[in-house]
Amino acid sequence: MSLYDAVAAVAFVQPDLVTWQDARIDMELTGSHTRGRTVVETRAAKAEFNAQFAADIDAAKAKQSILDALKAEASW
Repeated sequence: MSLYDAVAAVAFVQPDLVTWQDARIDMELTGSHTRGRTVVETRAAKAEFNAQFAADIDAAKAKQSILDALKAEASW
C-alpha cells in the first residue's frame, strides 16, 4: 500500500532521506506540445534549472519514520 501524503511529509521532516534532483519544471499552458502537463527537464545543457524534485527515498527509513509517528500518536 502506498501512502503518498505520509511519504511527502517525511520528505519535509527528514529531507536527508530523500535524493533531490535539480530540474527545469514548467507547466505547458499554450498547448504547443503537451497542453496542461508538467514538463520536467533534467539535462543541464538543455535548460536552466528552477527547481528540485524528490527522485528517490530511503523507503525502509521512511516507512519506519511513518510507523514511529503513528505509534507515538496512538499511545497519546
